[in-house]
Amino acid sequence: MYEDAQEIFDCLPIEAGSENLYIQHLSGAFQAVNEKDEPTKAFSILPFHLLFMLAAQYWVYRISAWKNVEYLKILQNCRTYRKEDRKILISNAPIPDATGVISSNSSVRNLSKIKEAHLFHFFRILGLNEEIIKQAEVIVNIRGTYAHANGNIEESIEERIDEYLSILREIQKCMAVVNKGVQNWANEIEEGEFPLDDFFNERFLQSQFSPRDFGDVVGTLLEAEQLDFDQWEQVAKKGLELAYDQTILALHEIAKNETDDGKRFNAIRILHENGEIDEEMKKSIIENEKDEAILELLKN
Repeated sequence: MYEDAQEIFDCLPIEAGSENLYIQHLSGAFQAVNEKDEPTKAFSILPFHLLFMLAAQYWVYRISAWKNVEYLKILQNCRTYRKEDRKILISNAPIPDATGVISSNSSVRNLSKIKEAHLFHFFRILGLNEEIIKQAEVIVNIRGTYAHANGNIEESIEERIDEYLSILREIQKCMAVVNKGVQNWANEIEEGEFPLDDFFNERFLQSQFSPRDFGDVVGTLLEAEQLDFDQWEQVAKKGLELAYDQTILALHEIAKNETDDGKRFNAIRILHENGEIDEEMKKSIIENEKDEAILELLKN
């Protein structure tokens, strides 16, 4: 169960900046308690719940800048813990001012001032299914039944964690439109810039992309014509490192549809090296491929 729970880190920022320590704090608490026997083990659901809420807050934080007018409309009907919190949240969106600077008062932490169940209302901006929103509200209310000194203990921790992860997966599907709409990284990579380590570190910190958020855009980067071979290959490696399944899908698309022989060769090479070309696909490529280098590659 602990290994399955690690999926939540695919939904938290790759580079969280000042929040890194807090994420480590929650992660460490979850691991330490989860390794205990019952009934102690069940208490690990509390730090996991906070990781779940933090992942949702990061997405809402980014949505608040992407669709600020819609964010403010929903905020009007959200309950906050204190009356003065609403004023803080009105100006909390990470929108740069005329000089390109985001206010130091803007923070993902401020979204914790919204009543937990109401936080998920903001995903209506992305068209998230109402059933998922209700499911998130229910799971928040369930957490409330054992987060107080009332004698209650979570009795189905594995099922509960599966439910948390299921909700995050559905939200992530909706986030693709935001991720693809806000990044133009391919145009920002300068000619001859290599390696791209500093570039990625800076963009991950600025964007607060999670591994799965990056997976939403890796295909766009891999299809960018302006990248040279070294840059393209590092993008592919970074994708395999952070968002393996999404990167493999993007490489399959290139292998099937790319007209440039060199790029198609490299996509097929990486798929081949990672055991992601089955016999059916291999046979199809050999039957239709004209490039000798690709045919030679698949014969080995």
